[in-house]
Amino acid sequence: MGETRPLSPTGRLDLRTAEGELTRAENVYEPAVDIYETAEAITLLVDIPGADPASVEVDFQDDRLRLRAPVPVHEGGTETILSREFYPGVYQREFVLQIPVSPDRIEAHLKDGVLRLVLPKAQGPQPRRIPVRLE
Repeated sequence: MGETRPLSPTGRLDLRTAEGELTRAENVYEPAVDIYETAEAITLLVDIPGADPASVEVDFQDDRLRLRAPVPVHEGGTETILSREFYPGVYQREFVLQIPVSPDRIEAHLKDGVLRLVLPKAQGPQPRRIPVRLE
């Protein structure tokens, strides 16, 4: 834990997993994540195949982005399961953001087992010219 994942070659944004051990009775999977940066936003592509779309949770608080997605198991119905390599559990991942984003503008879309998160960067103070008045 505590692993650092640089987002850009410049190192301006650093996403890290949160500190702490997972102690759960369920299987916890850390999904693969691709992270992209533009001048306007950070985009995360999170692989969560098999996750129940209605149960996917994305939370942002105190510069922490938390993802949680339960994974149900296919019981086989009338079939006999001969082998199982995919077990029920939960996808879970947490990142600490090192640059400000606009929480009220974060978007999340799920398609074909890939969760796309777009985190717009916060707009800082804009430069402006101050007019000088004669008195």
